[in-house]
Amino acid sequence: MIRKLEKSDDLEKVACLIYKTDVSLFSFLFGKYEKAIPKIKKLVLLENNTFSHKYTYCSFERETQGILIAYGHNEINEKNQDKDYKEVISLFELLSLSIKGPLVRFTLTKAQPQEIYIQNICVEQKCRGKGIGTSLLMYIIDWAKSQDLNSLSLDVSIANEKAKRLYERMGFGVVQKKVYPFTSKGSYRMELYLKKNSG
Repeated sequence: MIRKLEKSDDLEKVACLIYKTDVSLFSFLFGKYEKAIPKIKKLVLLENNTFSHKYTYCSFERETQGILIAYGHNEINEKNQDKDYKEVISLFELLSLSIKGPLVRFTLTKAQPQEIYIQNICVEQKCRGKGIGTSLLMYIIDWAKSQDLNSLSLDVSIANEKAKRLYERMGFGVVQKKVYPFTSKGSYRMELYLKKNSG
């Protein structure tokens, strides 16, 4: 069963799945696993940031098997999001983030008008190979169609060829390649057009 995440769910597990979507980014932002998980968990509980439970969908069968975080163009208010981050991290960490900010902003892509941006998707290791990732994607694609939206977009690491192939099977195509400053890493921006005239 796929449904919206509830505050009563195992948010520790959800935070772990979010962390696993990009270990290098989350350790860069929040520190090593033990320090990062409580911060991500608190962001999930809050209302006004891109990791909020409001934008998180889960595959649930007695326990959370996988998660997908997606939101639309007008759903995230940057001032309110900053307030959420101030609740979660210390002043020193906030200063550190302001220094890291330009690099982080380069890696993040916001949703365009009439578009859903899929920010994170992760399936629990023991549940992989059962079609859960595909089911989560189909759920959000069907929802976007029901809302008469134009497209969905996501970013996938250049190194993650398996995920890229999954997205291509689902109809996503590469529209941009980004290489991160001062690194050899990068990502593909992929989009799925839901209307013939939107691409």
